[in-house]
Parts: sequence; C-alpha cells; structure tokens
Amino acid sequence: MFGRDWTEKDQSVIEHHDYSYIVYKSFLKYLYTGVISLPMQELLELLDLAIVYCETKLERCCIQEIKRGISIQNIDFLRSIADKHKKEDLKIFCLCLESRNS
Repeated sequence: MFGRDWTEKDQSVIEHHDYSYIVYKSFLKYLYTGVISLPMQELLELLDLAIVYCETKLERCCIQEIKRGISIQNIDFLRSIADKHKKEDLKIFCLCLESRNS
C-alpha cells in the first residue's frame, strides 16, 4: 500500500471505513499485546477483519472468544457466522452445544 503506484503512498493519513474504530484499535492492540477484549458484536467484526488480513492466529483467538460467549439466544446466529466464514470448528462447537441443550 505504501509502495509503487498506490495512492496511499503519498497520503499522511489513510482512512478506512470498512470496520469501526474500536475494531481497528482492538486489531492493533492484539498485534502488540496479544489481548482481545471486545463485546460479541465487535468480536465478530474483528474476526472478519482478521480473515481479510489473513491473520490466522487472531482468527483462532477470536473463535475461542466467540465460543466463550455462545448462549442459547445467539447460537443460531453464530452458527450462520461460522457457515459464512467457513469455520467448521465453530460450527461443530455450536452443533454440539445445541445437541447437549436439546
């Protein structure tokens, strides 16, 4: 982005509007500290950002945090997120939790 023919190479400030400020801030915090502390909605957004930037370790950490926050109320939604991102381990976790609570 900062080399060759990209327009960003000459900009002093680069704006991104794909994700919220809190998610970008958490992304940078994770890169420097390895710590994630976000509510579920932002955590899902951070997972998406990690996938876009191919940060597989962050993806795994996000999935672990998501698993900790799964409840009966959000399990269907989180399973759909797992399907969307093709995260089989999260999908299987949701299915196992559902079968235990049926």
